[in-house]
Amino acid sequence: MRWLLAYGLVAVAILLLAHSILATRQIAATVKLDSPPLSTNKKPDVHPQRLRIVVAPITLPVRGFAGYQALANYLAVELKQQTEVIYRDTYAQVNAVISNDHADVGFICLGGYWADPSAMDLLAATVIKGKTEYSGLIIVPQNGPIFKFADLRGRTFLFTDADSNTGHLYPLSLIRKITAQTDEFFSATKFTGGHDRSIQAIAWGLADGAAVSSAAFDVTLAQEPTLGARIRTIERSEPYPSPPVVVRKNFPTDDRQRLLKALTALPDTERGKSILTGLGIDGFSAAIPDIYKQSEPQGRGGK
Repeated sequence: MRWLLAYGLVAVAILLLAHSILATRQIAATVKLDSPPLSTNKKPDVHPQRLRIVVAPITLPVRGFAGYQALANYLAVELKQQTEVIYRDTYAQVNAVISNDHADVGFICLGGYWADPSAMDLLAATVIKGKTEYSGLIIVPQNGPIFKFADLRGRTFLFTDADSNTGHLYPLSLIRKITAQTDEFFSATKFTGGHDRSIQAIAWGLADGAAVSSAAFDVTLAQEPTLGARIRTIERSEPYPSPPVVVRKNFPTDDRQRLLKALTALPDTERGKSILTGLGIDGFSAAIPDIYKQSEPQGRGGK
């Protein structure tokens, strides 16, 4: 049994390497990369003539680049200013870019915001299937022996990012309902760096279970319908506030209003609808800070 588990994790590593190669090729073709330092004691100069957008490609790391680049191009026209897309591998890195004023706006996950809400301001909420909410899913191979979360004890499991709400915090909460020894529940774990990577790994039976976002799950299966027959969902969380759009603390009020207006107007044009389809969402609405604060797990909060 041990060698089977080891084989599965090796296979996952090979899958992630293949995705990394593919993602690199797509980046080179569609986006401009920037590499400001992740932390610094000196605040850089802001660039009013350029809107800097930071994205953590956790949700759809392979397919998401073109969608966010198309959104950046749209904003450049609507706001009449240059836009620049910066990609980072983890939510912690994205938070550092925003808090150090190396980016003006960030498309992040709920867990990323909860990790350090004092470092950024909420601007917009993502609209998914007509609602500003989503859920965490626990998925397993369709033909496997796992039918409830407790069955995953002693099995291999895939997380996405350490600060991901659905991809890490949610499964940890399920473990705590069973045992206080969260580090000993699974036989082996791995952070895949993306929901679609975890989904594909489960579809091919490369791990016993994974935690993913319902929004990413729906988009991935819409793009690759054959995966659905290979996967079974055994747990769904309560609804959470949808992933937010945030801005740096000193982002000017007028610029915030112009940006929010441009984002909420996306469904009003055919071009905007096409961009939203590429991102797998319905649109954006003004964020309600109290909703995000009320839903914050105990023990998470500003640093």
